[in-house]
Amino acid sequence: MNVVLGTSLHVKTLLQRISPALQELCKPASLRVEQSIETVFPQSTENWTTLQPIDKVVYCVSCVISLASVGTPVCDRSDYIRLTFQLTKIVFTVMFLMRLIPACLQPIIVWLLPVKWRLQRSMKELERIVVPEAEARQSQNIHPVAPDLLSWMIEGAKNDKERDPYLLTRLIGALNSGGTYSSANFIVSVILDLVAHPQFLEMIREEIRQKHTEINDSGITTHSNLCTS
Repeated sequence: MNVVLGTSLHVKTLLQRISPALQELCKPASLRVEQSIETVFPQSTENWTTLQPIDKVVYCVSCVISLASVGTPVCDRSDYIRLTFQLTKIVFTVMFLMRLIPACLQPIIVWLLPVKWRLQRSMKELERIVVPEAEARQSQNIHPVAPDLLSWMIEGAKNDKERDPYLLTRLIGALNSGGTYSSANFIVSVILDLVAHPQFLEMIREEIRQKHTEINDSGITTHSNLCTS
């Protein structure tokens, strides 16, 4: 995770390119969320199923973050989505364990943790996917149809260090890990609040129906539509 301290390339890209592109990303992102929900959540409307929601929501969020981070066709690879999901869990496990250890011992103890070695292996696996893609885009000016973080970081790189495919891969891995659980925790918290206060469910459903009608007949939402009152 220390890779984010050595360069501001990812911060500039997120602020200057990804944020303005949210409207363009909304439709493909919503389609991926819909597909992932159908994959990981029970679809029965008649029977209740007990489940732990956080991992399932993390998977759904991973599908969207994969789209925004590397674009198509890489984001459609099942091994890349699995890695995004896996890296997030491993990184947060290492961070949790490190909080239990005095700071002066952390640089030594961390290498004794089996989960740290799983993190190293996962990063190597991520490099096998992302590095060749980054090199191809750099050498042949290949860009995916949709906007993504990798292409824009390549375009915005100012020196050889920022153009290094391995640095770009580590940035992608760090940002994926940092964004996945924060988004998933927020979503799960909202769901728990709704379960705790079911009297608001019908009101919220009606607002959603009304908003979809206002946007268009298909019910596809965009960033600008959602921001309007």
